[in-house]
Amino acid sequence: MRYSRQLALPEIGPQGQARLQQSKVTVVGAGGLGTPASLYLAAAGVGQITIIDPDTIAMSNLNRQVLYDPEQLGASKASLLTERLRSFNPEIEVEGIPLRLTTENAAQFLNRAGCDVVVDATDNNETRLLLNRVAVSAGLPLIYGAVHSFYGQIMTIVPGAGPCLGCLLPNDATPTSLKEEGGGVGGGGTPVLGAIAGIVGSLEATEALKILLGAGTSLVGRLLVINALDMHCDEIAVKRDPACPVCSCEKS
Repeated sequence: MRYSRQLALPEIGPQGQARLQQSKVTVVGAGGLGTPASLYLAAAGVGQITIIDPDTIAMSNLNRQVLYDPEQLGASKASLLTERLRSFNPEIEVEGIPLRLTTENAAQFLNRAGCDVVVDATDNNETRLLLNRVAVSAGLPLIYGAVHSFYGQIMTIVPGAGPCLGCLLPNDATPTSLKEEGGGVGGGGTPVLGAIAGIVGSLEATEALKILLGAGTSLVGRLLVINALDMHCDEIAVKRDPACPVCSCEKS
């Protein structure tokens, strides 16, 4: 049975599996973070996955975007990832949107998908903060992830339950200078070890699945920072900014 190993988990079981099959997740970015995140969401049986990314495959992507092949250079990431996930798990629905997320279309894309969780697999803070604004406004949980060099970080935003991404990145100031992530949404050429993107993308999928299942403790108000070079992790408490223009009006 396809899901037998996770059905054996008390946190999942038949009821949890049914809940996953009825869930919808939107992944923004089909690169180094988006590919592992999407693959593990599909493997878990999330019923509907939407992939948004305007980018095409370049040779420099292949050290971390391991679902793509050299023969596919120039092809749409969103389209190829959609095909791969459909083939990998025919039991789920996958939609690919090869378009750039903008202030004009972001709310439309997220609302039309009717998603339960948004995974940020982008590569620039402009798109991240746009996602944050739309997700907080819609009351959607958002999983933030970023990688650079041998380092990665991840935090979960649940509107009304803790700080948002605007509290973490005021005035677009990225902590620890993590400026490159995994997706193709916006470009970028920051050096990164491919394996760290796989780690962070997998953790993003884990956080999304926990939220869908209502299991465990999520990284709300906690920034997990991974140092793969020295192989240790730190956790930084993130406080809600009372002056944050995005979430300051919400009640915890």
